[in-house]
Amino acid sequence: MWIENIAGAGLVGESSKSSARGARREGFDQLCAFGHDPAIFARMGFVVVPHSDIPEKIETDCRRCPLFGKCGQFAMMASLEPIATDSPTDHPVLRV
Repeated sequence: MWIENIAGAGLVGESSKSSARGARREGFDQLCAFGHDPAIFARMGFVVVPHSDIPEKIETDCRRCPLFGKCGQFAMMASLEPIATDSPTDHPVLRV
């Protein structure tokens, strides 16, 4: 799942948190983002990765863009924390 770079660090942070919650509920393990300022995303746990690590984004959006290959955006990825359950026994493997 990916998020777009939104102007303003506050908006990026809120968008990232919301996207992370939704992505986790949908079963995703990672969240990716593209932006011109990787420092904003680095503060939220994202690391810069090669664009080739996110082929779905490239094929879906980037390849059609007139700036493809020269836009200057960084590809970034963050691992998502597992969703906590109310009780350890809620996990099907742990049920007795």
